Amino acid sequence: MKIEQKGRSMIEMLGVLAVIGILTIAGLFGYQKAILKARVNKTVEMVAMTLQNYADLTLKDTEGLTITGQNAVSDASQIGLIDGCELLESEAEEGYQICEVPLGELYVKFEQKGDKIHNYMMMLMMIDQEPDVCTAFLNQGWSEIVPKEWWNNAMIWIKSDLGEQVVFPQGGANVTTSIINSACKNLCNDIHCMVTFDIAS
Repeated sequence: MKIEQKGRSMIEMLGVLAVIGILTIAGLFGYQKAILKARVNKTVEMVAMTLQNYADLTLKDTEGLTITGQNAVSDASQIGLIDGCELLESEAEEGYQICEVPLGELYVKFEQKGDKIHNYMMMLMMIDQEPDVCTAFLNQGWSEIVPKEWWNNAMIWIKSDLGEQVVFPQGGANVTTSIINSACKNLCNDIHCMVTFDIAS
């Protein structure tokens, strides 16, 4: 009498487990990508809002106003230059206050020279030591987000312990994805890096 076997073989079970593993890895990768996109978008939104606050501030009487040093972010918050974030002590620079954003620490400096010349610097210290985070942030169309009339005296550069490089030069044009990718890979690979918006208007 022939006995009929029921159930699945070990090979079939291993095949099912392999498929489940592949789907799990793909799902995890997609989830991580979605989380990074959300963090980048929120940080871009907050940086763009701070730039708009700066534009509004330059229209007011700010003669002699200087915001710098360890309490610069707190002072900037009091006059509406920076808002929408929690003020904390910096993990990178002891004693300095920073504005916490999803991608890292935001710090600002502001100085007025004469009647119409304003010098403004906004620095974003990336908490992720990965070039992909830097690349994702800088590939958000900053040539369009930063007002065109600012680009004559504005630039965006990256700095780390490995060096520094201007990514968006004065004029804001001719910035390619390959330039951004190369700068982020060279300066933000397994090390904290800082993106600086340097504006004079």
